[in-house]
Amino acid sequence: MKSKWFDDVFLHSLYSITGHSEKWLTAKQTAVCTQYMERRTARIETATGYNNHDNYVYNWDGREVILSYSKKNGCGVIWFGLNAEEQDQARIDNESNRLKQIAESAMRRLKLHPNKYAEHLEKMKIEITRCQYEIDESVAEGDLDGIESIQNHIDKLQEKLTIWESVAKED
Repeated sequence: MKSKWFDDVFLHSLYSITGHSEKWLTAKQTAVCTQYMERRTARIETATGYNNHDNYVYNWDGREVILSYSKKNGCGVIWFGLNAEEQDQARIDNESNRLKQIAESAMRRLKLHPNKYAEHLEKMKIEITRCQYEIDESVAEGDLDGIESIQNHIDKLQEKLTIWESVAKED
């Protein structure tokens, strides 16, 4: 059930306090959330059997808002997800960090073990060739299961190899 007050005032104030981190709410804040958010009950297996656990979800400002509710004390933990723009930026940041880590790793390895660096590059090339052969064999046999994951592995190796080769050229 949508409410202008809940969207514009209540959730906005909680988000301005918490951002993307989790925050425990008071019992009164939790009660307000449970009135406006959609309840989803999960059946959780425990050592003594099963317990039902209530989570509440709501879509606000392009974000998924999740409230994990405790029946014991009436309080809950709220979490605000990323909106589409923030998700795109997070993907870009993660990819940038991943590539930076590959380059830094290559530089460290080159400094620490310069005599083994070329050997490691050759091993990556052999692995790429082996994976490509595996794909070719699977296609020839008509077995297409798993080809996508092997191709993803090749793509990541090729990317890593390219970075490592550029680090070697810079040195």
